[in-house]
Amino acid sequence: MNSTPIQPIIVLTDILSNRIKDNEQKKYLLSIKRNADRLRTLANDILDVSKIDSGQLHLDKHPFNLNEVILNVIYESQDQGKAKEIKINLVNKSEEKDLFVVADKEQISRVLFNLLSNAIKFTDKGDITVTMEKTNSDRIKDIHEIQGMVHVDEIDYIIVKIRDSGIGIHAEIMPRLFSKFASKSFQGTGLGLYISKSIVEAHGGNIWAENNKNEKGATFSFSLPLRD
Repeated sequence: MNSTPIQPIIVLTDILSNRIKDNEQKKYLLSIKRNADRLRTLANDILDVSKIDSGQLHLDKHPFNLNEVILNVIYESQDQGKAKEIKINLVNKSEEKDLFVVADKEQISRVLFNLLSNAIKFTDKGDITVTMEKTNSDRIKDIHEIQGMVHVDEIDYIIVKIRDSGIGIHAEIMPRLFSKFASKSFQGTGLGLYISKSIVEAHGGNIWAENNKNEKGATFSFSLPLRD
């Protein structure tokens, strides 16, 4: 995480919150911390976009178990989901219990966290399902052709899908969904999906989204090659 002058505000707010007993004052401190967190996210996102646009996105690739990383991100998101009575499920459609990729573990975790946080943000109540499956390049080509993508290596891929039961993707946003500042919400920066797209494409994968057919909500998907 990038260090910014906002961090001391957050730390000192936590310290004061532990010392102050008055509930009304605690509410004010909570509001300060919540908005400082939003400012920190915005500052970090802008710094990262600057790196991406200047070609300075660094990937530290190593083999890791994608199944474990997804489970960790789901665990870290549970409190956010429970607050809205949302159940988060993981489904592995592959024969192998563990699926290993050669990628930057921290950056892929960030993509997963961005997509899962978005799903929770735009879902009031219901289920979110994270699906992972192994597939070959021929099937990936078919999927990517539908999405208007063409680059596919002749190797196996993993597809990760995050399906929610929320409000879906607004028609006005859909064409520019993965562009900078594409948002109709005051809760986010409008940079998370742009950053996620840049990270996935830097790994040789693709990312796309669609509204669920005959159901509420949307599904965000991304592909990753199984080897570097």
